[in-house]
Amino acid sequence: MKKIVVLLAVAVIMLNLISCSSETGNNSSGDGVNDAKKVVAELEGVITAISEKSIELVDINGDPYVVHLPENLSFAENVSEDFEIGNQIIIGFNGMVMESYPMQINAISIISNDTE
Repeated sequence: MKKIVVLLAVAVIMLNLISCSSETGNNSSGDGVNDAKKVVAELEGVITAISEKSIELVDINGDPYVVHLPENLSFAENVSEDFEIGNQIIIGFNGMVMESYPMQINAISIISNDTE
């Protein structure tokens, strides 16, 4: 009887370990592209401030954002790499928004950067 109880306990523990070790913590969507580097959302707004590694903007709803700019930021074809206060900008990002004030995102690409 003790052997059966021990075997059942071991089986339950093994099943829990197996089910917990499935694909959690994997940031891949299954297509080989890391989701952190994949553009899934866009933010449109007007630049209000510029610093070395970030810009601040107000989106079309009037909400402020800080946009962090990585060194490997990509720009769409024929889009200016020069940021100026007042420019209308569209930013591609991975959809993750840091819930702070102002909200923060990590840019992946600049889709549009036009003067008003």
